[in-house]
Amino acid sequence: MLGEIELLRMRVAAAGSLLEKAREHASRAKRRRKLAKLLAKRARKDAKQAKANLADARADLARAEAALIIDNNLRTTRRRTRRTKRVARSVTPPATPARLEENLVRLDAGTAQTSVPAMEALTMP
Repeated sequence: MLGEIELLRMRVAAAGSLLEKAREHASRAKRRRKLAKLLAKRARKDAKQAKANLADARADLARAEAALIIDNNLRTTRRRTRRTKRVARSVTPPATPARLEENLVRLDAGTAQTSVPAMEALTMP
């Protein structure tokens, strides 16, 4: 009977040891699941942040491209404007009332008379 009790005690100790191992294993598995859940949560958060960063980068790129297009258009327009102004300047400018007055108010061939009546005739509609 003492041998039988000793055998039962050993079985109880072995079962207790197995229970502790099983609990430890379950605890580790729970920690792994918790860590996996946390890592998955972080991965989702990082993916969401990466998506937002991509959207921001695309918006910045679109703004930069638009600004470049506008800048190029302005430069092209400026070049065209400059070219047309140069062409317009090379041609004699049309007569303006101030120029007409300047030409008509000149003294006639050394006399003191001005040709103001002729200017009034040119400027009247």
